[in-house]
Amino acid sequence: MAHALLARMGLRSRALLATHLVELAILAGIATIVGIAGGWLILRLATQRLDPFPLLSPLPQPASLQIVGLSTAGVAVLGVVLVALYAVRSARRAKVKELLRA
Repeated sequence: MAHALLARMGLRSRALLATHLVELAILAGIATIVGIAGGWLILRLATQRLDPFPLLSPLPQPASLQIVGLSTAGVAVLGVVLVALYAVRSARRAKVKELLRA
């Protein structure tokens, strides 16, 4: 609602998009980092605990999370851009009387 009012008061679309991108990128970045770190930790623990003979060679090696991490980061970036564009579009099209009534 605040962004819609700022749009009505003359904030340019580029500045509105930049503020949305910054806000959403911070939230998505924190969520992605926590998710990837949690997945890596669980993978390390599961690899060690599910090995029936942990003392025999070869030692258990966890799988690589590189592809999963990169694809998760890519989806997060795409999501942030799409949601920011949708929010700017919604802020531009919002009616003033609906904003004031809410």
